[in-house]
Formats: sequence, structure tokens, C-alpha cells
Amino acid sequence: MGQAIKCITPRIALKYALFQLPELLLFAAVLIVAGRWMTIPAWFFWGFLIFLILKDIAVFPFIWRAYDSRDARRMHQLIGKKGVVVEPVHPQGVVRVNGELWKAEASIVGTRMDRDERIRVEDIKGLCLIVNRVDLQK
Repeated sequence: MGQAIKCITPRIALKYALFQLPELLLFAAVLIVAGRWMTIPAWFFWGFLIFLILKDIAVFPFIWRAYDSRDARRMHQLIGKKGVVVEPVHPQGVVRVNGELWKAEASIVGTRMDRDERIRVEDIKGLCLIVNRVDLQK
């Protein structure tokens, strides 16, 4: 865990905090509006908001990588890597590359790749790997 914490930058933490801010403001607004029709003790209002903040802090170590834009650049390192078909690719399916499951699309229209066939990543389109059979490679 110590290694992972070193990779967290202030930019990632700020991005995470800004994405959590609407939730906090929404619940504060709901509690304020609800307070017009019923009595909401101040301790409940502030306790609930503190709970939301603590929840966000507790969850952050587990999901911070989703806010790291450097991962998108690392995806391009998958080009040229070999993998195996998990769900048939025709025209789309699922492949395993570097131990991870990825949505995949055949690079040649009409190509079908069946389960357990070896593939190579040729390109990336969004979060979809463009793949071809290893035996069809040059």
C-alpha cells in the first residue's frame, strides 16, 4: 500500500475531491429543504455531512487509479502484446491481455476469433483493444 500512496499526486486528489463535491452539496441541499418541513437537529446535519466526507476519504485509496489520467497513456503500451480470446470476437468480444480482461474488436472486418485463440493487440480505440490472430500477423 505504501508504494501505491506514493503514486497519488495532489492533482489526482483534487480531481477526486471535485467529483465528490456535488454529492456533498446535493445532500446538504436535501437536508436544508427537508428542514423546512421537519425538525432536523444540527448534530444530524453536520454528522451526516462529516460521514459523507469520511466515506470519501475511506474509499479514495481503493479507487484513486480511476482518476489518474496517466493510465490512459499507459494503455498504449498494450499495443503489440499477446493475449487470448475469452469470449469469441465477432465483431466484438473479450480478450485477456496481461492478466486483465478487455473488450476487443477484430481488426479485419468479418474475422472471427474463437475462445482460447492467441491474439495480438494492434491498436486501441477508447477502452477497446483492436486485435488480430497471432497466426495472421506478418
